[in-house]
Amino acid sequence: MLHFRISRVLIAVLCLMLLGAVLLSRAGRLLVVDNAQKSDVAIVLAGGPNDIRVDRGLELLRAGTTRELVFDAGSELVYGQPVFVYAQQYLNRLPADVRAHAHVCIFGGDSTKIELLGGRQCVMAAAPGASKMLLVTSDYHTRRALSIARRVFPQNSWTVASASDPSFGVNWWNHREWAKTCLTEWQKLLWWDLVERWRS
Repeated sequence: MLHFRISRVLIAVLCLMLLGAVLLSRAGRLLVVDNAQKSDVAIVLAGGPNDIRVDRGLELLRAGTTRELVFDAGSELVYGQPVFVYAQQYLNRLPADVRAHAHVCIFGGDSTKIELLGGRQCVMAAAPGASKMLLVTSDYHTRRALSIARRVFPQNSWTVASASDPSFGVNWWNHREWAKTCLTEWQKLLWWDLVERWRS
């Protein structure tokens, strides 16, 4: 009887270890959502040291996936000028047909939730009456950003477009930086799901 109990416990432990290994191997993939659909406005969230989010947003605008494109440029200073100024200069160099539907805003805030709340007025000015919204953000940030947007503005229909960020890969174990990004994003996602989303 004791041997039978030990066998059952051992099988249960092995099953849990196997389940844990499978979930761990898929941790990177579980962060990524890419379900972009035709929208009234696409919102390119600030973040990251490169232009991957901006490039992805412009690609969606040119493809007709969205009618209007809004960039959160941020107000941080770079070489004595706000990022907003550089963003506007960049847009001014785009072809007129693209430039007419691209807007730069300062959303403010250091979290995705605050960023979306801060940018609401600017988004509505760029696309009055918009109901179909598309988020554009780094691949590892898509699941959390989409969840936040749906919680903060449930009256809108939300989808998300993934921008492939070099600091992350779904096979996170291949690079130290990817592993750090995966771990950090899971911490943020769990904090959002378990704590932050339930606050008023």
